[in-house]
Amino acid sequence: MKSFKIFTILAVILSQMTGLFAGTPVDGSTKSKTALFQGVVNEVSYFLTSKGVVFENELNLVWGDNEAVIYGVDEAGNYEEILTGIVANDEAKKIVYENIYFNIDLVVYPEDNALTYEFIVYPGGNPEDISLTTEGGLIQKMSENGNVLIQKESKEMIATSPLAYQEDISGNKKVINAAFNIENEMMVVETGNYEQAQVLTITYKQNVSRN
Repeated sequence: MKSFKIFTILAVILSQMTGLFAGTPVDGSTKSKTALFQGVVNEVSYFLTSKGVVFENELNLVWGDNEAVIYGVDEAGNYEEILTGIVANDEAKKIVYENIYFNIDLVVYPEDNALTYEFIVYPGGNPEDISLTTEGGLIQKMSENGNVLIQKESKEMIATSPLAYQEDISGNKKVINAAFNIENEMMVVETGNYEQAQVLTITYKQNVSRN
């Protein structure tokens, strides 16, 4: 199963490795001692940790206390495990959280002035296990187009409506219905019927503003 998962993640990463990870390893001077990687999207600094992403504008997204194995992945698709207290090296372009939920991996990378999140659901995984929450008493609202608006005073962050798909052996994608829902102040993912014996990819973008 592990070799199958690594091959699948590698295929996804190589097929989408069009931009550089606009980030650098975190040193001891950062405000977040648990950060594994830092970067900038839309002129806002972010810090990836083992539990979520911290933005300098204090709009934080948390995916829980799951004991995922974390890797930095370079442009050639080489993996390097990031241990607790160790940061990704300069060659890292994407960060992979292996088994962030049971049989579900998460790939995070910047793209188009936003952070892109890809949840890769393997056979046996349940997309309903995916739940995201915020810190600091943030307000979450659903827009008509399915986006989630997260606000704190004048600051805001938008999680775009998720896209889910499955690929056949020829690389053709079949779109699967997917949407965010808000339950108990958490963002959860709901999907339509899909082939559970095949890998399901759920992706969305997170846009942030400085003000």
